[in-house]
Amino acid sequence: MSDYNSTINKEELAKSLARYESTLDQLVNLGLNVNPSRLKKYIEPYNQMIMRWGTESISSIVSNKQYASALFEVHQMVEIGEKLLELKHDNLTVALKKTLSGDELYSVDAKKKKTNSARDFSFELFMARYFKRAGYDLNFDTIADINATDEQDSIFIECKRPAKEETVGPNIQKALKQAIKRFDPNDKRNQKGIAAIDVTALINPEHEFLVPNDLSFISDVLKNADHAYAPAFQQAFSEYGTDCLSIIVYFSFPVFQLKDETIGIYDRCFSIPIYHEGSLSEDVFLRLNDKLMTSVGK
Repeated sequence: MSDYNSTINKEELAKSLARYESTLDQLVNLGLNVNPSRLKKYIEPYNQMIMRWGTESISSIVSNKQYASALFEVHQMVEIGEKLLELKHDNLTVALKKTLSGDELYSVDAKKKKTNSARDFSFELFMARYFKRAGYDLNFDTIADINATDEQDSIFIECKRPAKEETVGPNIQKALKQAIKRFDPNDKRNQKGIAAIDVTALINPEHEFLVPNDLSFISDVLKNADHAYAPAFQQAFSEYGTDCLSIIVYFSFPVFQLKDETIGIYDRCFSIPIYHEGSLSEDVFLRLNDKLMTSVGK
């Protein structure tokens, strides 16, 4: 679907912080109690990164867990705010409210036996923003995590954040089954399911900075790894290929790029197709993929 490689300088950090504070103001205007929440706590470390720019050592920056969490959470919430807050719906407001709780540090939540529900909702909204950006309407009058629709298709996306490596497969299977159960028998559009899996906590449970000399090299390595294990996913879940389209895999790293001493987020999101070739699911997937790919950068 997309690679988001953003390493930025002091001026861009300041712009991101301003966008984040604007998003929080909009949440307050919706009646949400933002001030005591974890979302408010990211402003101080983010501002510290800006104020200490050029004077703080690289080792100090990349060992700072507050910086790591602030970079991730600010990026995610800004994207959610700028893509979704123009939509007015009570169920969206309820979902936004549920993102407020939880521990400030991503690394603390990642070590728990059960994933934090606030970050579960953040992931769902972050995924929804991909489909909104691609031009789909979002239906909030459903128990599905995400229902993205257009004139031809109605796509149900169920999101999971597995806490253990051995639960990845069962989580994907559960998501695909749940998506199929969301289909509306009265809807004449093509109804298909997708499983979206966030493996950030499995790949990087300590939420440590990735410190490459050049981020593009890391991106190429990870893409090659994707191609290596995609066939195993396709084989394991091909039985759902009539009703389902794909498995979306997502993960994110805070990064410090050495070659120009910039800081930011490496954000990877890609689809593993599981549809049956020649089926209606293939047609829906190709339409969806075209929309998602042409919307990158919007």
